[in-house]
Amino acid sequence: MPHDIDEMMGAFAENDYTPKLCRGIFKVVPFAPPLPHYGSLVETLQVLEPQGRRKALDHARGLTNSEDFQRTLWMANALDTADSGISVFSGVKSAVAMYQAKEGERLDALETDQQQAADAVLKGLGLAFMVYHLYPGSVAEKAAAFQKSETGKALMLYYAAVEVGLPFADNALLGGGQFLSGLFAKLGDDKLAEFTSVTGESEAKEAVGMLQTLMGPLEKMIAMASKYIGPMAEAAAANLPGALGVADKIAGVVATGADAMPVYRYLGARLAAEVAVARALEEVGTGELFAPTVHDPSDPVSSPIKYSTTTEDPRDALPEAPPRKKRGCFLKSLFFGTILLSVAAAGAAASWQLITAIAS
Repeated sequence: MPHDIDEMMGAFAENDYTPKLCRGIFKVVPFAPPLPHYGSLVETLQVLEPQGRRKALDHARGLTNSEDFQRTLWMANALDTADSGISVFSGVKSAVAMYQAKEGERLDALETDQQQAADAVLKGLGLAFMVYHLYPGSVAEKAAAFQKSETGKALMLYYAAVEVGLPFADNALLGGGQFLSGLFAKLGDDKLAEFTSVTGESEAKEAVGMLQTLMGPLEKMIAMASKYIGPMAEAAAANLPGALGVADKIAGVVATGADAMPVYRYLGARLAAEVAVARALEEVGTGELFAPTVHDPSDPVSSPIKYSTTTEDPRDALPEAPPRKKRGCFLKSLFFGTILLSVAAAGAAASWQLITAIAS
């Protein structure tokens, strides 16, 4: 089934939990990239290039429907979906929990929670998979372009902070900038076999080659992010919804299934939109197809726009952003669903007590 870029982006309103979580974490890091909100491809074009026109938008949309972009969107969704075949069970909830655990337990985090470590390996492979498919050129050129992208920087920072920095804070610091490499050396073979079973051997090899090129920049990002782990942990905990409140310890996280914060779906769709728009602008320019109509400034009747002597050809105009489907954030549904179930249960109990009293 094709992945629609507008549908994926439109699933996140600016004040939904996932965008707020990302903004909260990045706000406390001085080198974090800005994340202006855009919920569709046309909004991405309007933010990145206000002069962009219909031809640029159509070209960008064509790119998002291409095989490489579709594979990227599939992976962004797969990393946040338990039944995708890529068994990722941990996330921001468990990462914060591990950071908040007692000091002695944190030092042994790598040994005591293999699931968090294994998921860091899988997510690293998934991130490399997306980069390989999104960008043209050699592996080195793909890596360079990814690191220049604002959302690319955001993905690197989130991965460094949440997947590695928070759960393995002391280990990362003690690793001397080689922690991630050691993690892949220890768990990479098993997780690569799991990854290959889903993506196929060819794409798995491409992801491994891409990850090897990104390893140095990711290690550097982990070292930089480690200086702000405390503030990031507080920001992450503050932006978790009540239904996912963080416990004091890590026990039981794996049993709860995949973490419900779809950060990779959110940032992955943004990244695909940014790359599609950037490539469209490079390949077709802003996309203005038709010369604007020139009006005689001395004849106000001929000019429909005050203070202007030109009118844009309607064939160049961008469409309105698609309306966001009011289906609500999954987390809000989970939170309020829990409340409703509690109310229903309380009501049922009261009714049963009343029936019992009447019968007696």
